[in-house]
Amino acid sequence: MIFMSLIIDSQYFYGIDAYKILCMHTHIIIDIYENFQKMSFRNRCRIATARGVVDLSIPVLGGRDAGTPMKETRIAYKEDWQKKHWGTIMSAYNRSPWFEYSRAELHLLFQKKE
Repeated sequence: MIFMSLIIDSQYFYGIDAYKILCMHTHIIIDIYENFQKMSFRNRCRIATARGVVDLSIPVLGGRDAGTPMKETRIAYKEDWQKKHWGTIMSAYNRSPWFEYSRAELHLLFQKKE
């Protein structure tokens, strides 16, 4: 068996093209030593809804400090962003045929505080 490794950056949700690439590798390493970059997809994602594209952003503590290594970046929970994000995702994808297979696991992600 040939093992193929891939080193990737940390992102909120990758685009569908990235998941196709990830599926081609047996070992995926997330680079936790890179620096957090403002205005990147480290804590943001875009989803398609019936009303157009919606941007979702996870608030981070010290969000203005772009030089913080990803392994030291902490999520802010002052606002209930998880509930808002989950509501937006449910509104956008609940009727999608594939969503019923991942809904329960995704919902668990939005209930945890990491």
